Amino acid sequence: MSQDHIILQFIKKVRKRLCRNIFVQTMLWALFAGMTAWGLFNFIALFVPFYAAVFYGFLAFIVCQIVGIVIAIKRYPSMKKTTIQIDSRGLKERVTTAYELSGKNDLCSQLQKNDTIENIRGIKIRKSFPLNIKKRMYLILFGALIFTVTTAMIPSKTKQEAREIHNLQEQIEEKEEALEAMVEEIKENYNLTDEQAEALENLLNDAKEELQNATGQEDMDKVEERFETKLEQQFIDPLENQKEAEAIENSLQNMLEGNNLTQEEQQAVAEQLEQLAQNAQDQHMQEIAQQMQQELQQNGEISSETLGQAQQQVQQYIEDNQGQIGQQGQQGQQGQQGQEGQQGQQGQQGQEGQQGQQGQQGQEGQQGQQGQQGQQGQQGQEGQQGQQGQQGQQGQQGQQGQQGQGSGEGSGDGQSGNNSGTGGGGGTGWYDGSQYGEEMEGNSGGERIMIPDEDMMSDENLTGQANANGQSYLTESDQVATWSGESVSYDQVIGNYTNQAYTNMESSNIPDSMKDLVIDYFTELNE
Repeated sequence: MSQDHIILQFIKKVRKRLCRNIFVQTMLWALFAGMTAWGLFNFIALFVPFYAAVFYGFLAFIVCQIVGIVIAIKRYPSMKKTTIQIDSRGLKERVTTAYELSGKNDLCSQLQKNDTIENIRGIKIRKSFPLNIKKRMYLILFGALIFTVTTAMIPSKTKQEAREIHNLQEQIEEKEEALEAMVEEIKENYNLTDEQAEALENLLNDAKEELQNATGQEDMDKVEERFETKLEQQFIDPLENQKEAEAIENSLQNMLEGNNLTQEEQQAVAEQLEQLAQNAQDQHMQEIAQQMQQELQQNGEISSETLGQAQQQVQQYIEDNQGQIGQQGQQGQQGQQGQEGQQGQQGQQGQEGQQGQQGQQGQEGQQGQQGQQGQQGQQGQEGQQGQQGQQGQQGQQGQQGQQGQGSGEGSGDGQSGNNSGTGGGGGTGWYDGSQYGEEMEGNSGGERIMIPDEDMMSDENLTGQANANGQSYLTESDQVATWSGESVSYDQVIGNYTNQAYTNMESSNIPDSMKDLVIDYFTELNE
């Protein structure tokens, strides 16, 4: 065995030992870093809803191990650095010199190599290059392990909340898949135009956005129910009617071309046309269908003129219905936003606009009460002293629970009720106040409201213009001027008002969300 081979084999063994030591020490630090990162994710999950904390913690642990392996490999010593490490054990650069003289066979080189071989034979690699792991490292690793396990095992409300959010998200995804299946079924069963397909996708996207805002199973069921209703109203029913209309048109075309159909078949076509007219609420089409049936009963056949009118009416319906499907689909995104987006203005007018009527009563309408007080001999009560409508309104508390209080000042003399005065009231608009309020006593069942007769509400004695300053006169008399009227129950008035609003709402084509808003309003009003 040559001298060079002996020296190289020794250097390689030492290098292998050094690489093993470096790898173990580096991976110990990688273990510490990985467990610490894992524990930090678990610690964050104690305070922040983070369902995937365990997964991401484990992922961070794996990343730390991979980084540790890469760092360890980069720290491996080369053959040259290994010879330096060997010489540091007291060989005084013999190994380095012999390694550099590799391949040289002159006498001086051979003597140098022989001397190096004699010295390295007495070196024990494991003893000279031990794996030194301090006790502090074991303590650090043990502490990191305890930290990771403890944070993973500690129960908390935040973890429970994270699990609930995760389960809810899974349910939302299942609902989205169900909605997508409905849409795909419609696309497969009907030949949709590009506009109709786009409108259908917009409707699906709106439903998905509503699902993302759902807070429970009940909300998701409502979203699914609204989506199914919109599909039927905006797509399925119109498409079915269109398919039926196309079939009727083909039958009418065959009848016009002279294809002999039995009287029963013609009667069936007329009945189908009448049913289509009822679904489409087309009075003219229904009249034509009835005329076809009358001609069949009287003559046993339908005239060409009537068939032509029917075919023309059906063709017009098909064209209108096809365009209407696309428009209805866009209303799911745009039309509804056009109405729901105005809730900030319309809904506020529902209360603030009500203040325009009720609050005006606090400044102007109360002049009728103040004037009445002038007739009844009550002096100095014209401004209502800062509570608009509380006197003479029998406890309606300002603007019907809006808690908007104002002040008014005025003076008047006379019976015309045309006194002068100014007053102001403030209240909260739609969603402008706090979400939480104070519980107040509801209207008692025995509360009565005075409704004056319309024929007694004469303005012939009033002068000036509305909202303008006027004059009133006060006279004393033994007789008190009053209005005739009817005293009815408060609940009866509210009940009639509610029924009338529900009837108008059902006969109107408004979004479901707007209907929910109206229902909630009257529900609170009747409490």
